[in-house]
Amino acid sequence: MKRIKILSNKITAIWILTLFLLIVFLVNPVTSLNNINNMRSGSITEKKNWTFMMYEDGDFYDTSYIILPGLDFARLSHAHSGKNLNVITLQDTFYAPGKLWYVNEHGGRRLLKNLGEVNMGNYKTLRDFVIYCKENFPAEHYILDIYDHGGGWTGACQDETNNGWLTMKDIRKALTEAGEVDIISFIVPCLMSTVESVYELRDCAEVYIGKEPNGHSSLQVVGPLCDLLNDEFYLSNIDIGKRIIDFFKEKVDVFPWSIFTGKALSAMRTDEVTSLVKAINNLSIILTNNIDKYIDDIRLVGAKTESFPTRRSGASDNYKARSIPELRHIDIYDFAKNYLEINSTNDTLRNCLQEVMEDVNRTVIAENHTNDHPDAHGLSIYFPDVLLINVSGDAADDYVNSGLDFTTNTSWDEFLIKYHSFYATVDDDGDADYKSIQKAIDNSSNGSAVYVKNGVYHENIVISKSITLVGESSDATIIDGGQNRNAVTITADGTMLFFLGIRNSSDSGGTGVSVRANSTIIRKCNIYDNYLGIYITNSSNNKILTNNISDNYCGIYLICSNKNKFWHNNLKDNKIDASFSDSSNNNWKNIYLEHPQRRINIIFGSKSIGNISIPWININRFPKFHK
Repeated sequence: MKRIKILSNKITAIWILTLFLLIVFLVNPVTSLNNINNMRSGSITEKKNWTFMMYEDGDFYDTSYIILPGLDFARLSHAHSGKNLNVITLQDTFYAPGKLWYVNEHGGRRLLKNLGEVNMGNYKTLRDFVIYCKENFPAEHYILDIYDHGGGWTGACQDETNNGWLTMKDIRKALTEAGEVDIISFIVPCLMSTVESVYELRDCAEVYIGKEPNGHSSLQVVGPLCDLLNDEFYLSNIDIGKRIIDFFKEKVDVFPWSIFTGKALSAMRTDEVTSLVKAINNLSIILTNNIDKYIDDIRLVGAKTESFPTRRSGASDNYKARSIPELRHIDIYDFAKNYLEINSTNDTLRNCLQEVMEDVNRTVIAENHTNDHPDAHGLSIYFPDVLLINVSGDAADDYVNSGLDFTTNTSWDEFLIKYHSFYATVDDDGDADYKSIQKAIDNSSNGSAVYVKNGVYHENIVISKSITLVGESSDATIIDGGQNRNAVTITADGTMLFFLGIRNSSDSGGTGVSVRANSTIIRKCNIYDNYLGIYITNSSNNKILTNNISDNYCGIYLICSNKNKFWHNNLKDNKIDASFSDSSNNNWKNIYLEHPQRRINIIFGSKSIGNISIPWININRFPKFHK
C-alpha cells in the first residue's frame, strides 16, 4: 500500500512538472531561422506596415548589470509586436553573447539566432542587423532605436568587451550601406539631441528622436509607441515623432517611471536641419571675426544658457560643476535668446540670432522637458568648458578633427578655437602671458581658464577663485610642491583641474590636492609621491574622475564630506588606497587597481560611504589626519 502511494505521488509530480514545462514552452517558445514561419506573428515572407529594430547594446559594466546581470531593457519597456508590426531586437550584454530575438504580441521572446560575441560598437554589426531585419521582416516603414550610453557628437554604444564605440560617422555609414530608415531614435542614450548628430544623419532618416540631458532613461515611451505603430500605422513619420514626445509628456512624472525619466526628449525633422546649420554657420563667422569685441558677451551668455550635462542649485540660475566639462553642450535656442537680450547686440548679429531661433522651431517638431531643464528647446550644440584639441591631443575627443559634416561645413569649430584661445597662458620658459601659475590665477577672474604648458613648476598653488586650470599633458605639466605643505589647495567652489601632474607635497601631512570647497572637478590628473594624494574635508558634490593616484602614503582621504563622486580612478602602490571618516552618500564606481595580487586597502570611518562597488575590501583602523 505504501509503494502504491509513493508511485502515485511520483506520477502526480511528473504531471505537475510536465504541465509546468508545457506552460513555459507555450509562453516563450524558442524558434530558429529554420522554422521562423511557424511564429504566431511575423514571417520571413509576410510584409507588414512597420518593423521596429531595437539595437540593444548592454555590453558595459555598470551598476544596473551588477545588480541584475540579465537586465532586459526591451522587455522592461513593454515592447511587443502586432498584426501590423514586427519587433526585432539584437541584444548583447557584458555577461552573455549576442542574440537575435523576435518579440511577440505579448512581449515574450523567441530566439532567432545565437550570434556569439559581437562588437556592438562596430558599424558592421549595426549595418548587418538592419540588413537582416529588412530582408527577413520586410515592411513599409522602419524605425531603429539605438540603446546604450551616448555622448552627443561623439556617438553612442559602448562595448566594453571589445572596446567598441559607434561614432556618428559610423552610424551614418551603417545606414548608408544598409539603407535609410524612417525614424531613428536614441530614447535611452545621453546627450544625443545635438545639432551635430541630427545633421550627420540627415539623409538616413526623416525623423530623429533624442534627448538633450545626461542620464536617466525614457523607456516608458516604447510600449505606447508599439501600440501606435500597430494600431495607427497609417500616420506620417512626422506625426509619429510628435506622438512619441506626447507619450513622454504623459508618463514623465508617473511613478515608477518618474525615477527613470529622461527629463527632456525631442523629435526633429531632418529636412529642416540644413537650414539651421547654415544659420549657425553665419553666426559662427560673425562671432569668430569679432571675437575681441564679443568675448565678454559670449562668456556671459554661455554661463547663463541651459547646458548639458549640468545641475542647478535650487531656483538659482548659477550652474554647478558638470560631470564631464569637456563634453558640455548648450541649448542653441536658449543661447540665441539670451544673446538677443544684450542691448549692445548690433543689427547684423541680431538678425542672425533670430534666424537661428526660427530654424530651431522649424527643425524641432515636438519637445518636452521638466523643471530640471526649464530653458530646454530640444536641440543643443557643443560648447565645452575645455576644448580638448588644445589641451590633450586625444583623437577620440577631438571635435575639431572629428570629420563630422557639421565641423566640415560650418565654422563653429573655428569659433570654439578662437573662443578658447583667450586662456591666460603659463610657460616656465617665459614664452607666454605668465611664468608663474599662481600669478596667472591671481590675475584671473571667476569663470576664466588658465592654460599651463609643459614644464615643472615648483610652486604651492592656492586656488581661491572658481577657475579652470588646464595642463598641456598630465605626464609633462608638473606642479611640484617641493616637500613644502600642499602642492595644490582649492578653496573656491566650482574649480576644475585637468591634465596636470601633481607631486612632492610635504612628507609631514602634505597633500597633492587639498579640497576645501564644493562642486570641484579633478579629472585626468596624475597625483603621486605625496603624503596624501587627494584630501577632501567638509565638502560636497566634488567629482574625482579618471585620475592616476599612485605612490602616496594615502591615495584618497575623505573626512566630513558627503555626496562626492569617485569614478574610474586608477589606484597604484599607495600604502593605503583610500580612507573615509564621518562621510556618507559618496559614490564610488569602477576603481581600477594595478596591483591585483593584493586586496584594495579601504579604511572605513564612523559613517557609511554610500554606494560602492569595489571587490575585496579590507577594513582596518587608521588614524584620522588633522590638517
